[in-house]
Amino acid sequence: MKTFRERIPEFMAPVIAKERLAVNAGAGAQWMTGIKSDLLYNDVDTNIEISLLTAEYFGLPGGGATWDLYNFEARALGASFKTSDYGMPDIDFTDPLIKTEADLDKIKWPTENPLDAGRYPLVLKSYELMEKYLGSKPGMFNTCTSSFSLAIQLFGFPGFIKIIKKQPDLAHEIMRKIVLDIQVPLVRAVSKKFPGVQFKQADAWEMLPNISPKIEREFVWPYYDMLREAVADLENTKVMWYCTYGEAAMPDPAAYIKEKLKYNGAVSYTGTEIGVPRSVYVQVSNECDVPLSGAGGLAIGAGPQDIIEHWRGIVRDFRIPAKNYIFGGGGAGGFGSSWEAVLATRAAVKAFSVLPCPTLEELKKIEVEIVDDLPQSFGDFVREKAKENPDGYTFKWLDQAEFYGERDW
Repeated sequence: MKTFRERIPEFMAPVIAKERLAVNAGAGAQWMTGIKSDLLYNDVDTNIEISLLTAEYFGLPGGGATWDLYNFEARALGASFKTSDYGMPDIDFTDPLIKTEADLDKIKWPTENPLDAGRYPLVLKSYELMEKYLGSKPGMFNTCTSSFSLAIQLFGFPGFIKIIKKQPDLAHEIMRKIVLDIQVPLVRAVSKKFPGVQFKQADAWEMLPNISPKIEREFVWPYYDMLREAVADLENTKVMWYCTYGEAAMPDPAAYIKEKLKYNGAVSYTGTEIGVPRSVYVQVSNECDVPLSGAGGLAIGAGPQDIIEHWRGIVRDFRIPAKNYIFGGGGAGGFGSSWEAVLATRAAVKAFSVLPCPTLEELKKIEVEIVDDLPQSFGDFVREKAKENPDGYTFKWLDQAEFYGERDW
């Protein structure tokens, strides 16, 4: 039996032969294994192994850890949190870490090196395991959150917005402290540990319409600039944000998308910005000569034909007219989803990622055949891998797995 690493060329063969684009289409590792969140998010071996096994099962060329991206700094500083059986851990916003000005001294790393604090050692180990199993080094460090989102994690949303409204000078002091005392040391530690890595921060809390454009331009963008300026000497580290949402709340969506390019460097389509024509994203991408990425999403429970036509529409509206479109991933296995949805997504992505890019007329004629071409169940696949174990996984979680197709929920 081959290792996953040895099978990657097999999975990449159609891409190498320029028959198809490289597009991921599979299902989530937690959904496939039924591993509970307490184990998944606190044991790196489990996290990485179920990710890689899921990727290999679906014939994907790689995998990686699944983390609760917003929580690392706040939890390292002492914030309380909650975890459901099968959901991401989240900060306990009923009990914010910082309740009064007297608590501001909590905004500091508990260790000299931020990467030694809280759960960051788990992240470092996950990179070590990815290099061990696949030979891959991190190109992006994304277990980090933006300055404004961290303020929300520490104060709670109502708490910090109240400070902005009632004590704006204090709000600015808090933002400066987060940037200079938390973010700058973390960026420097990451840059030293992983030279050349992209430092990309989760930032949805400060996207419109959560806050107003006025608050965003006074309490968000300036602190993005402050962070970049403070680490400008680190020539091998690029500081970025996602800046994915908000254009539907603006009178000129295209202008707002362009405004965000300073911080994210690309145009992202999520399918959540109701009322913004898809052509706007293509227009900005082509005019500014930046990549356009994303595929949006469908509601859980969408039928196979809906999934197929969704992907046909993605090619029609984005891949064909955009000068530089990055074909979005095709994950379909969320809790509440179905195996039929997974198979339909895999079939659609395979059909519509064909090279060369089809014309509109060719696209209309593409027929998508949904077949279950996976030779064995996921549970059988994992047990077979565990028996020979060519990769050297621990499989210490195997007796806690409740595989899709075998469980009664």
